[in-house]
Amino acid sequence: MEGVWEHSIFAVGLDWETASLEQREACLRTMDTSRLAGVHGLRGWVLLQTCSRLELYFEGDSALPAELFGEGAGLFQLEGEPACRRLLEIACGLRSQILGEEQILTQVRSAADQAREAGTMTPELETLFRLAVTAGKAVRTQVRFRPVSSSAAHKAVTLAGDFLGGLAEKRALVIGSGEMGRLAAGLLVRAGCRVRITLRSCRRGESVVPAGCEPVPYARRQEAMEGCDLLISATRSPHFTVTASMLKALEAPPAVIADMALPRDVEPACRELPGVRLWDLDDLRESSQDVQALQAAERVVEEQLAELERWRRGREGRPAPARFPLFISLEGRPCLVVGGGPVGLRRCRALAEFGARVTLIDPVPKALLQGVRQLERRYRSGDAAGMTLAVAASNDPEVNRQVGEECRALGIPVSVADSPEACTFFFPAICRSEHLSAGVVSQGDRHTLTVQAAKAVRKALSALDGEVSP
Repeated sequence: MEGVWEHSIFAVGLDWETASLEQREACLRTMDTSRLAGVHGLRGWVLLQTCSRLELYFEGDSALPAELFGEGAGLFQLEGEPACRRLLEIACGLRSQILGEEQILTQVRSAADQAREAGTMTPELETLFRLAVTAGKAVRTQVRFRPVSSSAAHKAVTLAGDFLGGLAEKRALVIGSGEMGRLAAGLLVRAGCRVRITLRSCRRGESVVPAGCEPVPYARRQEAMEGCDLLISATRSPHFTVTASMLKALEAPPAVIADMALPRDVEPACRELPGVRLWDLDDLRESSQDVQALQAAERVVEEQLAELERWRRGREGRPAPARFPLFISLEGRPCLVVGGGPVGLRRCRALAEFGARVTLIDPVPKALLQGVRQLERRYRSGDAAGMTLAVAASNDPEVNRQVGEECRALGIPVSVADSPEACTFFFPAICRSEHLSAGVVSQGDRHTLTVQAAKAVRKALSALDGEVSP
């Protein structure tokens, strides 16, 4: 990616990895983009502002002074490819407290929309954010991370059990009956806790109460805290559900509090109260990662970075690098062809000729091929998994696009017949003789040139074979 927007695209800001909750919240309150309008050399910008990050992506001549972000504590600054990569990783959920979180994609899209409305979007930033959204969508549909809500809830329950010397017969209150709250409540019940869970309404049929839990109206949550050993809060409330004044008013406040919400449910001042142990999402992060899912998401990022390079080269009129010719053994290896028309059938025959185990997917293939496994149905997500390489050659551009995206996400070389820019390899014109093999591709859509070159190469190979002594 050398040369992509070098000294042109910058990223500056702070997030949950570089700054504390207090620093992030202070910066979120004070950041004013109106001060950017008069900065010399600044051509455009997009502000990505969430509860866990404040990041400015801008096109300009040089980095911005740190004073624009207040004290600058925990501030990071990036330029060129690292700045572009960061946004792509953010959109894919790779830099979130919750690995693979989906909400960030909406926030990235919203930030771009706001920049367009404000007139601060440039073509370079437009392309960067468009590809970031594309990457995020691809990861959302193709990659399955282990739910981090499970990780955070398990860690909260484990820490509480260690701190309290076990959870059997302990009294617990869970504030929030959403997915995370119900999960935490279920874990506590299985650990032997006596669990109460708050509901906005306790009328029958309006909420699902986990088995073994006693429902409590949300409005009576402070009363329900009295005498609890453990309190877990996991709501989407924009306001604190637990405040220091609430806890001070109790005769026996909870000894352990786990805040699993973002923005925070529990007022930070609760941490200073005597006899109260408070954990938030920074404390409950799961250090282990879903390695396979993470690698798949990173491949999506790399593909979109490559797309940035192609866009940049096209804009500057620079030719793309030539494709490197690589000869590999396909003997006994699984290969996929989607599309049973003339092109797909030719690809099947060519792959089978080199010893591949070929699977052809098409609802109505034009012919039946001996030695080729044929599935007479439409392509399904997951069909490409485990393949050595794949070819998308159906008569449906949307199916070809889907095959291309899924293969790129899985790191599987793919040739997309109707979209050269979507190919990670070009299927060559095969030229073979008794002793030699060659492949010919053009640098674009010069099909006539490819046909002429292949004809000449086949003739040359045949002539060379004739000169070989028996």
